[in-house]
Amino acid sequence: TNIHEILERVRLLLESEAPPGVAFVRDYDPSLPSLPVDRDQMLQAVLNIARNALQAVGRGGRGGRIVLRTRALTNWIIGNQRHKVVAN
Repeated sequence: TNIHEILERVRLLLESEAPPGVAFVRDYDPSLPSLPVDRDQMLQAVLNIARNALQAVGRGGRGGRIVLRTRALTNWIIGNQRHKVVAN
């Protein structure tokens, strides 16, 4: 699954819901490969997180920005296991 396709889908969905003054900023790492994840579950998880951000940023009509960012991190420890590369 291409994580950037998921982020773009979420961005398009939420831009239609966003109040005036809320901006979406894309900052993607093009070097990320496809990820072995369930596309629908990842879409739902990212949508939930981004929708929470939209509610927080859009509260009170003060506006703000939501940054959608991806990065590849090296030598990252998750639990007790070291990974050469992880997506962030």
